Amino acid sequence: MTTDPPAPDEEMTAFVERLARRRPELVRLAECLSLAADVERSLLRRVRLRFQPRSSSGLEAELWFSPLVEAAGEHSLQLDPVAATVLRRRLASRPREHVEAVWACTREAHAGAPAVTRWFEELLWVDVFPAAVPAAQLDGRLRRVLAAVGAAGEAADELGRWVLHYVPRLPPWLLRHENARRIQVVSCERLGLEPPPDPFPRPAVTDEEARALARRTVPVGVSARSDGLVLSRPPAPGSRTVFAPGARKVRLEVVSAYAGVPEPVRLEVWEDQSLRLRFVVVERLEADGRRVMTLAHPGSAEEVAAAISAEAGAVHCAVLLSEGAIVLHGPDGTPVGSVPTGADAPARRSLALSPGGSLLAWIEDGTARQRDLTTGREVTVEQTGRAVVACHYPAGGGELVLTYEQQDPSDPGRPVWATDRGDIWARAEAGDGEAPEPGAPVLVGHAPWQVTSVARSPDGRTVAAVGGDARLLHWELPPGGEPVPRETRLGFFADRVFAHADGGWTVAGTGGPLTLTTEDGDRYFITPDTEDCATAGDLASWARGCVVAVARWPGTHDGGEAGLRRLADRLEAAREDGVDCLAVGPFLFTPSDGSQTPGARRVVHPPGWESFPDPGALLSEAHRRGLRILADIELTAVADGPGDPPVASVLGFVRWWLDHGLDGVRVLGRHVPRGLLTDLRHLVDGYDERVLMRVEDMSEPGTTTALSFSASCHVMAGSFVTTPFLLWADAHDANPTAAHTIWGATSLLLNAAGPGVQWGYPLPADGLGDERRRLAAAVLLGLPGCPMLPLEVLRETPVAGLLAVRRDHLALTHGSARLLEPGVPGVPALVREHGNETVLCLVNGAARAETRWVTTANLGGGPGRLLDLLEGSVTECPDDAPVPLTVEAGGVRWLQWLPPGPPRPGTFTRPVPGTPRVRASDVRE
Repeated sequence: MTTDPPAPDEEMTAFVERLARRRPELVRLAECLSLAADVERSLLRRVRLRFQPRSSSGLEAELWFSPLVEAAGEHSLQLDPVAATVLRRRLASRPREHVEAVWACTREAHAGAPAVTRWFEELLWVDVFPAAVPAAQLDGRLRRVLAAVGAAGEAADELGRWVLHYVPRLPPWLLRHENARRIQVVSCERLGLEPPPDPFPRPAVTDEEARALARRTVPVGVSARSDGLVLSRPPAPGSRTVFAPGARKVRLEVVSAYAGVPEPVRLEVWEDQSLRLRFVVVERLEADGRRVMTLAHPGSAEEVAAAISAEAGAVHCAVLLSEGAIVLHGPDGTPVGSVPTGADAPARRSLALSPGGSLLAWIEDGTARQRDLTTGREVTVEQTGRAVVACHYPAGGGELVLTYEQQDPSDPGRPVWATDRGDIWARAEAGDGEAPEPGAPVLVGHAPWQVTSVARSPDGRTVAAVGGDARLLHWELPPGGEPVPRETRLGFFADRVFAHADGGWTVAGTGGPLTLTTEDGDRYFITPDTEDCATAGDLASWARGCVVAVARWPGTHDGGEAGLRRLADRLEAAREDGVDCLAVGPFLFTPSDGSQTPGARRVVHPPGWESFPDPGALLSEAHRRGLRILADIELTAVADGPGDPPVASVLGFVRWWLDHGLDGVRVLGRHVPRGLLTDLRHLVDGYDERVLMRVEDMSEPGTTTALSFSASCHVMAGSFVTTPFLLWADAHDANPTAAHTIWGATSLLLNAAGPGVQWGYPLPADGLGDERRRLAAAVLLGLPGCPMLPLEVLRETPVAGLLAVRRDHLALTHGSARLLEPGVPGVPALVREHGNETVLCLVNGAARAETRWVTTANLGGGPGRLLDLLEGSVTECPDDAPVPLTVEAGGVRWLQWLPPGPPRPGTFTRPVPGTPRVRASDVRE
């Protein structure tokens, strides 16, 4: 790139020349100030006295209010940038000694100015003799500033504010440099601003690369709610944490997996902000529950209307959005038109669609309006002058029916209705067997919730109801005995249902699965928990399926602020590893040293803990990053001490931590007194969303090569159970017996858990080689419950990838579990199911690759595919034909069952590091 500057602005050049002929002293003074970023009164006087000593102070005032000045305040002025460029050209034509003296005077006056001011003036000096500065040297200066504004910390934020003030004032030839543009973009990114328009043609990648320099990994809380998505910074308690690049704000794209045309919704999440993104979902079902069409809209829907016998090409569904617009959809769910509304238009309501899908009606400002969707002609329906409160089309076809304000808007002759208690009633029809005369009310059945919408099929033989959860209930007519409704499971929360002439249904509601994409391309599949929570006593909701990372922290002897920064760095690293819950300690209770009350116990803190001025800083730093913290307390010495159990010191210690926000306690030690455990449970029960875990002492590793399992356990606060899980204490790869025991031990673990119990699986720190330890961790991550694994193991490959996949699939954290019959010794097949999601977990503990045969009957029936969640490959599964699945020696495979049909948008996984990412477009028939 050439550094030769273009000719200055011709109009400004001509103006300065005219001014120089009339007022040469004024222009000469301005020339001597053209190298200054800001001209203070002291600098103005110094320059005048040095370079124009015969002038009076009136010259200063004349310059202060001259057209050469862009802005002047009480203490300083700034020259017009274009005028300053012309003045520097005039300065460059003066003798070199004079020019260098001007530069020296400017530098001396601003020797104590901020670094950004001195940097800007150095670039203005380059503008005087641009040919004398090599391009590499100029780029080096720009790169130094770029590195400064791209650094972390508040100082860089302040620097960015000054940079945005100064950079636009640089000469145009300097602004052509890509680093000058990058400096602007990075500064804007730091401050959460949009960069200014680029006056020079540059590829878009220049801005994108510059923005990446200011980004850091930012935790964002994600909660899938019944009506959509909630994003929070910092992550809100109980939310799932995803990591996205960003600075002051984080940019994300969200797409509903049910969107007919998956247009992303672009969101910006700022610091200390929460956003709620709502989605309305409409789904068309056949009579047997098979999905025909699904659509989704961002935003809230006031009302939904559906055609019950729409023809091809007609409108099948209309959605009235909260802002008043009506969106029309065709048979495949794609938008086919809309009825917009003005900014000040009255609210719309009572949306109605004719059975054939050709007429649309609604009420606006007490007046019924009808639009012919084939011609687009809109008319006001004739009425009696009274306000219309409701409108609808007869199910069998016909003209629009209006209900006026003096009438009861509820149709007294409606064919089916529900009471507040959930009772479903219908009017009897001729031929209903033992039913009363036609038109008499008949009790159809009872719903388990308050019904929000009910519909009857056109043939009068089926009634369907929804009540705000993910179920569509069906009753057959005429009812008999104590009718039990048939359920159709949905992937969203339904609150409206419409009947169709072919026996099918249209169901409308909110929520549904979503795809969230970050700026660096990482995608997360967010699935709301549409299942009823499994009975788990008073277990904290966040602990269900949580992975506990066991860390011996803080383990640093840095005190004060240095120690806190070190702690913050460690917590940030753990969060980036995908950890949600961290167990720290252990805090060791020992017998009294004689200086305390008899029977008391002394607490020995982990190494380096006492160097922190406030141990509660750990909790505040962790919660700010979305981490849960458990404290490990070692009570072996308590059990071995003489006399009564010293419960007061233990309870006081735990209470102090709980008062400061601790999320739970893990009790370690042999034979902890039962009374102490009961007191701890009662103490923890007094705090919301806390857990108490009892980790039993693991037996010493023996010489057996078999997997060892102990069924003894303690049920503690929150119905939480932990049990030892020992793998191959003294095994080698060639031993097939060790591999065979995986199936039996896994079966034992699953069968031992009763209803309302959450299992925890600690992994012994000693007695296992690295490979066996990783394999054991992989087994535990596939099981229901809470694996408790050393933090360093969770960072290893492939365990880190398994942890990421587990976080993205509710079937692996909240789902049920069932073992398939053992087909190959040592290769158990575990099926995890939650809602419509099914994941098959395979593990091979043998010394060679093994092939496990699986049929689709084990997974859901019918043809389909298995998507490998770790490597992205897809295996076709014919109907009821055995499918071979090969697992490498010591390997693990997690495969998601995909039913027939194209995958939904957003079906993907976060792969193991080093493997290619899998996107929806990569999975094809």
